Amino acid sequence: MNALKVNAKNQKTMIWIAFIMANIYSLAYFYLVEFWPPPPPTLSADQVVALYAHANLQFRIGVVVMIVTGAFYTPWSIVVAIQMARDEPGIPIWAITQVLTSTIGSALFAFPPVIWGMAAFSVERAPELTLLLHEVAWLTFITPASFFSFQTFPIAVVALSAYKKDNSSFPRWIGWLTLWTGITGTAGVMAQLFKTGPFAWNGIFPFYLPIAVFAIWLFALGIYMYRAIGRQEQAGA
Repeated sequence: MNALKVNAKNQKTMIWIAFIMANIYSLAYFYLVEFWPPPPPTLSADQVVALYAHANLQFRIGVVVMIVTGAFYTPWSIVVAIQMARDEPGIPIWAITQVLTSTIGSALFAFPPVIWGMAAFSVERAPELTLLLHEVAWLTFITPASFFSFQTFPIAVVALSAYKKDNSSFPRWIGWLTLWTGITGTAGVMAQLFKTGPFAWNGIFPFYLPIAVFAIWLFALGIYMYRAIGRQEQAGA
């Protein structure tokens, strides 16, 4: 098997690993951690303690699963960078920017569950401390927009450029979808300013809209990359 075929197989494997881990991560969040809908920022300290005390073992098991699978974004982003570098002329500066920001940003999928686990680990502590951990976790989960925007912008640049090669993973519609994904993702930072309404961390703009658009983008780009890699493999053969 030549190097091109091995490379294509490895890229496809990375995409599969990322999708499987992402689905497990999501199932743990929805069915074990059960932060759906997300708790409002206006809960009192005692209400937050009750939130973590309810089904405490189940919650902590869900946190463990999210921590283990939270790295799903790294293998996916590595394949994105490889495909971007294939299209870029010269030194692939946009691919490098994308993979660096996404690798750092991927930690934000695992770090908030770690803090949720800390909050649930000792619910008998002072309620104010549990409230503090709760707020740190949610604001870390929702508001760090810079890494995500600096990842999506380079992908859009490559997708909307005129120098792409045949069988590119980035058609123009992926570029526009990526731009929209980056724009909606930056709305999360507004949760630092509001405790109620559409810009609170449980509101439509920081939470529901970015998650919905992100899921569509992740699935669409992953499927298109997988098919494009297959076409590249056939062309190389």
